[in-house]
This record gives sequence, structure tokens and C-alpha cells, in this order.
Amino acid sequence: MNSSHDPKVSCSVRNAFTLVELLVVIAIIGVLIGLLLPAVQAAREAARRSACVNNVRQIGLAFINAEAANRSFPTIGLGKGSWAAGGWDASKTRDIHGTPVMPWTHQILPFAENESLYEMRFRGEGYRDWGAGVAGSMHCRAVNLYTCPSRGLRLAQTATSMLNGLPTPLCDYASLVGPTDWGSIDPWRWSDPSQSSVDSNFTGIVSIGGNVSYSGGGLSAKYARVQSKNILDGLSNTLLLAEKAIYGKDYAGGSRFDRGYFAMTWADQDYMSLQRVISTTWRPKGDSVLRGAATDGREAGVGSAHPGGFTCLYGDGSTRFVSESAEITALRNQISRADGAGRQSEL
Repeated sequence: MNSSHDPKVSCSVRNAFTLVELLVVIAIIGVLIGLLLPAVQAAREAARRSACVNNVRQIGLAFINAEAANRSFPTIGLGKGSWAAGGWDASKTRDIHGTPVMPWTHQILPFAENESLYEMRFRGEGYRDWGAGVAGSMHCRAVNLYTCPSRGLRLAQTATSMLNGLPTPLCDYASLVGPTDWGSIDPWRWSDPSQSSVDSNFTGIVSIGGNVSYSGGGLSAKYARVQSKNILDGLSNTLLLAEKAIYGKDYAGGSRFDRGYFAMTWADQDYMSLQRVISTTWRPKGDSVLRGAATDGREAGVGSAHPGGFTCLYGDGSTRFVSESAEITALRNQISRADGAGRQSEL
């Protein structure tokens, strides 16, 4: 007789997991999530880094278009107390003798589809740091192009006398000053250097446009602007700007070398060191190193929030992701526009 039809034979059916089996399943899911999470984070960082590179490329394109339109590259604007020549004063909103007061971050705006923000500089209302319209000041406007997605928007609190203390966004990209330390340029706020001194210190593509007299705020010195024909080492071998390192304790709120897009964020009359230029005296540093405590005691330098390196922009608009372990000498050699040294292949 077939036992399957025997009513005496019972067949038990299990309808649930045991506790042990459930714990095993949960453990397996936990392991899978643990394995998947780093991959998801890596994918997100890859997307952020790609967006950051796109920012740098757009800045490069704006520089190239500005050079084509003006027959010279944008500058870091006026140095030494240029607040007195219109850096903050709404009654002095015009450039001086064709020399832009504001740094390249302002000069390239019309070539980066941001003409309205550029024009605020010349309207006064909404630009100045006191009175009506201060909340709509250009200094309070965030520009996605100047923000690294891996860092996110960082805001620095201004002095009470500036923008009524309202925060101003901070920039994550900076032009390169040259082979020398910042200290050799900083004293210029007390004097007007000669053209030869400017050329020997600002050896890269972005130079200083001029200086301002403390008495009256007029133009006390005007310097030659860099043109394509001056880039004797070749645009593809000459660095234009790079992602900048951030001082650990001032990561979110900025510091002396980490300012807003167009103006200072502390009560100082030195307008030239707006962090539109940085030194390469110090080795490249990532944010993971800088957060917490200062290393080398300085903020000025190259670096980024991306693991392992930072993005550089060359004069021809090309970009390159450079390793944090890159030789600083090789990087420094690529800043100078006409010294016959430095090639991309050397990084």
C-alpha cells in the first residue's frame, strides 16, 4: 500500500523560521550592507569629484573667454587696501583707469553666465556693506561654480562693520602666486612694487592688477596684465589655478587665507591676500589631514576634500587630478609661465 495515502501517516509542515535561522539571515544582510556601503560612498564621492572637476573646467572656460574678449587674463584685482577704492564703498563702484578692483572671481562672472551678479558691483545698492539692501549684497550670494561639492557650501561670519555681520560664502578654488612664499608678497600692502618685482613674484598666469593709495583710495600703481603671448612655456604646461587646502580649525568658517568670493571677512585693510592666490611652498594636503589641528602652521596651499589628491586647471582649460604625494617642486615648476621648466608629464 502506498503510504502517501495512509491516514495513519501524518506530514508536518513548518510555517516559520527558527530564531537561529532568523539571526543568521540578519547577520548575512548586515554583512552585505557592510560590503555595499563603502561602494555606495565611493560612488557618491566619484559623482561629487566629477561635479568639482566640471566646476574647474567651467572656470577655465570663463578665463579663456575673458582673455579672448579683453586680450589679457583676469587678475587678482587691486592689492593693498582696495576697499578704499570701491572694495566696500558703494559710492566708488567704478574700476580705476580700466583696472578691475575686484579679483578674478568677479571678473569672470560675465563669462560664466552670471552677468547679473557681476553688475551688482557697479550698482552699489545690494553691494555695499551698510544701509538698505545689505541682505541682498553680492557678498552674500552663493555661487555654485566656486563650491566644491565634496566640501559643500561653507559660510564665514563677517565683521559687524561688514554686511552687518551677515555670512559670506567661501571659495574652494584659488589661483597660484608663483614659486615664492606668500611672505614675499604680503609686505606690498605697505608699498608699491615695481613692475619687475611683480613679474618676479607673480610668475604665473594670474597676476596683480595694481595697487591702491591709502590716501584717497586712488590708483597708486598699475601693472601689465598677462596675455597668451606671455605664456612662453605653453598654456597646456602652465597652471592657472587649483583646489585649495583648508586650515583645520577654520574649515567651516574661514580664516585669514580663506575669504569670501569678492571681499575680506575680517577687519583688515589688506585686500590683496583674498585667497585668490595661494602659495605652493607647502606640500599638498587633504581635508582629512587638515581638520582638527593646523599642520605646518599655514592654510595657504593646494589640497582638497577628495581622497588622494586635488584638481588642477591649466591655461588651455584642461584639468588634471594630481596626487597628494606629488613632488611640490614639480608642481611649483608648472606655475611659472616663462621659465622653461615644468611639464604635465612630470607630475
